[in-house]
Amino acid sequence: MDFGIRSIIESLDPTTDAWGARALFKDGVIDLLPDRQSHQGNPAWIGLVNLSLPFIRETVRTLWMEGTLTPDKVVEVYNQPGIRVSARAAGGYLYITAFHPEVVDRETLKWSSEAAPPEVGDSVKTRMGDATVLAFHGSHGYLGIIAELSDPPEWFTAQAKKDNYSLAADFFGADLR
Repeated sequence: MDFGIRSIIESLDPTTDAWGARALFKDGVIDLLPDRQSHQGNPAWIGLVNLSLPFIRETVRTLWMEGTLTPDKVVEVYNQPGIRVSARAAGGYLYITAFHPEVVDRETLKWSSEAAPPEVGDSVKTRMGDATVLAFHGSHGYLGIIAELSDPPEWFTAQAKKDNYSLAADFFGADLR
């Protein structure tokens, strides 16, 4: 990857889903430039980054206003299932790296459905509506998916905004139709 926080990028396995950017950063406002972003791993995972960006932007702005973002310190700004984001501000730029924080061993985790688990990028029907699989996660010995809902319920959208979460949802095999 060409952009992001070098120390984090160098610590990642080359197969880890990750995204990095060098954004313009002034007065707490992030301006992402298309030619200053790069990624590795499954491109469908970038959907989780895109869903998380409004919350990442708000958190970065708050940290900047508090004086927490400095050139000498990498700050974790977002940590949700399937995505961890760190940032460092320096010289009018914001260096951002997002990555899938866990290695998910799909062979050893249990899938709670008779049907085979979907693949990243697949469309699925969930108890909350249609969704696209963005990533996998493990929880208490079970394999789960993180998915972008096509038309999230109002209550879900309101809860996500209140808690500063992305609009991605996690599901297990039993949650799929």
